[in-house]
Amino acid sequence: LLGGAAVPVLKLAVAGSRIEKAVERAVRRAGVKRAVDFRGWVQEHLPDGAGALHRFTNQDNASRCVLDEILLDGGVLCTSEELMQQRVEVWTKLWGERDEATNCEEVKEWQLELLKMPLGFDQLEDEELFPAEAIRRCLKGAPPKAALGTDQWRPHDWAELPDEGLEQLQRILCGVEREVRWPVQALHNIAVFIGKPTVPPSERSITLAAGLYRLWCKLRRPQVQDWEVGAAGFWDKAVAGSSALQAAVRRELQHEVAATLGLCTGGVYWDLEKFYDSLQPSIVMVKAAELGFPARVLTLGMMVHQAARSL
Repeated sequence: LLGGAAVPVLKLAVAGSRIEKAVERAVRRAGVKRAVDFRGWVQEHLPDGAGALHRFTNQDNASRCVLDEILLDGGVLCTSEELMQQRVEVWTKLWGERDEATNCEEVKEWQLELLKMPLGFDQLEDEELFPAEAIRRCLKGAPPKAALGTDQWRPHDWAELPDEGLEQLQRILCGVEREVRWPVQALHNIAVFIGKPTVPPSERSITLAAGLYRLWCKLRRPQVQDWEVGAAGFWDKAVAGSSALQAAVRRELQHEVAATLGLCTGGVYWDLEKFYDSLQPSIVMVKAAELGFPARVLTLGMMVHQAARSL
């Protein structure tokens, strides 16, 4: 920057620093006050039981029903069968018609390359690849009432396996990683729908994967978390412990602090509708590779995420 342009920029930098320091102080004060207020509220209500606490924490989580049929003037405008057929048409356009063997070319290429790479997997003992203690710990920590996938198993269901059964499970997991291939039973997902409080009513889909895949994800989670720590940018709010609401509230606080300091402020809030539906798996894999995401984890994960879905 040359000449007179440096002065306004310097002023902006100083103003920005003042805003950030004021925001940090406000966040700390609000955090302390919120903790004190909440602690007092809990102490006040606990003597009569925890019912008030449960009602408070669940007040915004009432389950919303998915439309079963559409009624008009006392008659059926659209039956449940017709609604399901409409869902099939909509989601088939997005996901395509596929079976368990359908994957993008990048997945197939990576699978072949990983099989060629001398990563030492063949030399590793099963206990080194997936320690039995780690498997048992993941099984016991898994949700006991999670919804079932197509294999009708929850990882928690295997928590009480005898050592011989755990050894067989360990052998299956090690085979998946060494061969970069899932048993066919794990390559089938169930898509279920959850109602959304929009006008008119809408719904979103969630996918229930097989129990074996869920267990593998829990076992490989530390590896992915290590990557996240090194890969997240200083500007990135889509990280563990953050949320869209937290990011929006913090930015709004910055505006309020700037206004209090007598400064002009402006901001842009950009919400991408159906953002994840627009992602192309092939592009995601290329970008993930550029950022150093673990290749074997990425390939095995994509195999399941691109596998067949039943509504």
